[in-house]
Formats: sequence, structure tokens, C-alpha cells
Amino acid sequence: MTDPAAPAAAPQTDASAKSTWNQRLSRWASVAIGFVALLIGGTKLVGVFTLPSCESTRALETVQSIFKDKNLPEPTLTDAQTVTADRSEKTCQTAYEIPNEKGTLDYRVFWDGWSAKVMITKVSN
Repeated sequence: MTDPAAPAAAPQTDASAKSTWNQRLSRWASVAIGFVALLIGGTKLVGVFTLPSCESTRALETVQSIFKDKNLPEPTLTDAQTVTADRSEKTCQTAYEIPNEKGTLDYRVFWDGWSAKVMITKVSN
């Protein structure tokens, strides 16, 4: 027999069962969002420590900004390609065109301390 002084166990209601299910769903959603954020952050972090390719937007925009800094019209750059590549430097070549002039442009992408730099090395008409 049961002790009359002991409190009776509360019957489980649908509300508490639903609350537990919502808590589990919330926990899994948080884990999934955290995992996606970790993947995105990891990808961005790798990009910081990786030398950009010759064809990358980052490298080509830097070449264009060099023209702008020299008060030259912004060039149209096409057919960018890697000539040589190693861990710390890439030599590159692209075709360029500005009003009244077109030719080939050689440039290098290299590390300067912790920063990736771009330097134009040769311009041929």
C-alpha cells in the first residue's frame, strides 16, 4: 500500500512533453547553427593565411588600384594566369586594356610579413 503522507506523483501532461520536445529541438538547432558558423569562420580563417591566386578578384582588384594610384584609367584585365607558383610567391600574367593602349602585364603576388602584396613587374605593349 502507499503512504498517504507521501505526495502523489504528478501525471505527465502534454504540455510538459511538448516542452521537452521543444527544448531538444532548440538544442539541436543551436548545435546546427554553431556548426555552420564554425565552418564559415574556418573558411574565412584559411583565406587569411592563404596567398591569393593570380586569377582571384583580390589580386586583380589590387592591380586595378595600382593603375588608379598612378592616375591612369582603370584597366580591363583578361586572361589572368599563373606563370610560376610556390608557397610564398606567385608570378602572374594578364592581358590589359586601357583607352589607346593594350598589352601584357606581369605581376607577382607575395607575402610581406603577414600581408599578401601585389606588385607589377613588367608592362609590355
